[in-house]
Amino acid sequence: MPSIRLEDLTPFGRLALQLDREFAELARVGGLIEKVDLGTDAGLDEGVKILTRVAAHGQNIAATMQDFGKALQEARDKAEAATKRVAERAELIKKRRQEQDALQEKLGVLKEGLKTLGAGFSGAAKPAGELTDEDRRRIAADLEALQAPMTKFVEAAQAIKAECARANFKRLERQADAVIDSLQASRKKIAQALAPK
Repeated sequence: MPSIRLEDLTPFGRLALQLDREFAELARVGGLIEKVDLGTDAGLDEGVKILTRVAAHGQNIAATMQDFGKALQEARDKAEAATKRVAERAELIKKRRQEQDALQEKLGVLKEGLKTLGAGFSGAAKPAGELTDEDRRRIAADLEALQAPMTKFVEAAQAIKAECARANFKRLERQADAVIDSLQASRKKIAQALAPK
C-alpha cells in the first residue's frame, strides 16, 4: 500500500488522519492504566500521570473533532458547489448538442432533397445513340427546370452554413460549404450546357 503524504491531502484528510492518531493513542494509553498497580504510591502516581495524558488526548480529540466538523462542512459545500457547476454545464452541453443535432438534421434533409432531385433528373438522361432535336429540346427544358430548385437548395445550404457559423459549429459549417460548392459547380455545368453554341 502506498504511503500517504500529508501535503497531498486536503485539510479534511489531514484532520481525519490526526483524529485516527489521537484515537489510537487514547486506546494505547487507556490500555496502560489497566496494568498500573494502584496499591502502591508509585503506581498511584503513574495512574495520575496516565489520567492527565488521557485528559489531554480527550481535549485534543474534542478540538480536532470540531475542526474536522468544520472541514467536513467545507468539503461538503465545495462538493455541492462543484455538483451544481457540473449540472449547469451539463444543461449547456445538452442544449448545445440539441442545437448541433438540429443543424445536422437540416443538412441531412437538404442532402436527401438533393438526392431526390437528382434521382428525378437522372431518368431524363441522354438517350442512347444520336440526339434528335426533340431530345435536345427535352434535355434543355429539363436542365432549365433544375435552375430554380438548385437556386433554392443553394440558398438553404447558405442559410444552414450561416447558422453553423453563428453557433461556431465548424465541422457542420464545412459540410454545408461542401454542399454549396457542389451545388454551385452543378449550376455552372447546367448554365454551360444551356448556353447557346
